[in-house]
Amino acid sequence: MDIVAFVPSGDYEGNTRRRMLAAVAAKLGRRGRGEKMLCVDRPVCPLSTPVKHPGKYLEWLAGRRGLRRVQENVWAWTPWVLIHDIVALKRPAIERLNMKLVRRGLDAVLDKIGMTLRSDLVLWIFHPYQVEYLQLMPAALRVYECWDDHQEFPAVKADAVLRQWIGELERRICEEADLVFATSAALARKMSAMHSNVVMCANGVDFEHFNAAVPTEQCDPVSPKGNSPRIGFVGKINEKLDLSILDTISARRPEWTFTMVGPFDGQPELQSATAYKRVKARDNVHLLGQQPYDRIPAIVSTFDVCTIPFAVNALTEATYPLKLHEYLATGKPVVSTDLPDVRQFSDVVYIARNAREFEQMTEKALAEDSPELQEHRIQTARENSWENRAQAILKAMRRARHTPREEK
Repeated sequence: MDIVAFVPSGDYEGNTRRRMLAAVAAKLGRRGRGEKMLCVDRPVCPLSTPVKHPGKYLEWLAGRRGLRRVQENVWAWTPWVLIHDIVALKRPAIERLNMKLVRRGLDAVLDKIGMTLRSDLVLWIFHPYQVEYLQLMPAALRVYECWDDHQEFPAVKADAVLRQWIGELERRICEEADLVFATSAALARKMSAMHSNVVMCANGVDFEHFNAAVPTEQCDPVSPKGNSPRIGFVGKINEKLDLSILDTISARRPEWTFTMVGPFDGQPELQSATAYKRVKARDNVHLLGQQPYDRIPAIVSTFDVCTIPFAVNALTEATYPLKLHEYLATGKPVVSTDLPDVRQFSDVVYIARNAREFEQMTEKALAEDSPELQEHRIQTARENSWENRAQAILKAMRRARHTPREEK
């Protein structure tokens, strides 16, 4: 079972699904059957990529985004298309040309790495915009992983036509896919209304990577005053966050040090939101921006409390936070807003319904932490490792491959 995975954005090295894909590939490798994985980056477009991602375009021109080995049995590769894939989707003739270009390059790449039995491939996509890849070539299995409710992002909800179009793409995917993975209970319910073979597969953690981390001065860029408690967040600063929570608590507790690790990736209105501007201006709030993945565990290990201050709405109610088990693997206390898929971990996560409760739960987390609680959190993360998720993923794929298509 060789896998061709089309990563949802950017490239393999910087993708949020990378750790899951690496774990699946590692499981394949341990079976000793010579099974391989090719991860196909988001295509380069000579018209739009130089403007939106000039660094990526220059690397592509220089040949540094060609076929590259990133793991023992994993390769990554960046194709190119004539016109940006989202634009081309609405122009069938251009999209057909795009797919011909990708298929031509893909055939050559698969030959180079020895994935020559095309009909035995698994084609795996992660976003509605990738629907055309499901029919790119013969395959034994066509898989879609739904890891966000793409219709609920603010920019999409604000455009009724776009929202409907994304819904149509997802319905088309469900007609063509043999297997659908969903990362949250809400997404599993949504997908089950359109597909008969939906498997819930939540986000996991690269357990050893996060559990082995120890704080160092190099990975401790914030110097709080005295014994100030350190309250931390890791992730994109975007529309999923309820910044009013951080605004309220950082104002009420000036003796606490708040650290936010991650790039700003929100809607334009978030950049100018009153709460965000106030948060940025506070002396006890430190915005560190994006940090290398290898440094994240050590930074998290300097926190006294880790937080998931998400807004609670249709978008986040379908979210199983990727950072949840990453936090827990360090043994640190975690405080989260009341998200459906977090409630099942109420024995290891402090859950708050509003800013006042968030402050109270943070106080409680600081006061009652203990080695026993730390070990309980670590064990929970260990049970939810990507390694365990990979085993479930491959089991579902094998079962789907051997189910006659008319029974799916």
